[in-house]
Amino acid sequence: MTDRPVAPAAPAPLAPARSEAPRRGTALCTLAVGPHLDLLDLARPALVALAERHGHELVEHHRSLAPDRPPSWSKVVALHDLASRFDRIVWIDADAVVVDPTDDPAGALRPGRHLGVVVHRYGGNVLPNLGVCVLRGGRRTQRLLERMWACSDLVDHPWWENAALLRVLGYRTFEPVQVERLALGRVGIQELDPSWNSIPDAPAARPRIVHLAGRTHEFRLEEMARLAAAASVISRPARPGPARTTPGRRAAGSRSGR
Repeated sequence: MTDRPVAPAAPAPLAPARSEAPRRGTALCTLAVGPHLDLLDLARPALVALAERHGHELVEHHRSLAPDRPPSWSKVVALHDLASRFDRIVWIDADAVVVDPTDDPAGALRPGRHLGVVVHRYGGNVLPNLGVCVLRGGRRTQRLLERMWACSDLVDHPWWENAALLRVLGYRTFEPVQVERLALGRVGIQELDPSWNSIPDAPAARPRIVHLAGRTHEFRLEEMARLAAAASVISRPARPGPARTTPGRRAAGSRSGR
């Protein structure tokens, strides 16, 4: 069994916001349960390299944070918690590989914006993808996540929490995905360069992060191994000193979860 960093204690689902809690730095966060732990093992070296290069705190969760919902909804719980503790949060799904860590994804979020996502355009779709995203800490971001969490009729939607984001932002939750109404939820949302979330259906010319969304587990394992091997050649810290990690020690990881 591969040794994995010990995951932090799970926050309660949509825990009450901390009152004026001081926020600090940037968290680089991901989550994997069940078979996705094998994907995260392939993605981890490049995540560590990205955190080291830009001085971020790497946070991994290895179990569901929302036991009554499909695992993908745990992203909402994790981000809601981190938004009370960090100035910025970079989320990268476990089936994505950082192939070029030169630039800091947290720096892509412009002032006055609280969520940055890539919007994929293919096959008639205009589809914001939450698989890689940058968020600004604070109550504005938490309120967005709370509105997503409240979309309980979408719990078992094939796109899970991404479908909830689409609804909150005024998009259709079925293909072809298009804007169908004006929504205040889109205020403060920033479209990121496609290189931050390059997917097979809409590949970027010069990707920074390759996200194997919607592919089989076997394909992801093979392709992520190839990408991770190539990424290791350019994953060099920009300045000396280790990344701040959570929790900063290693032990055999649990494979609990779906």
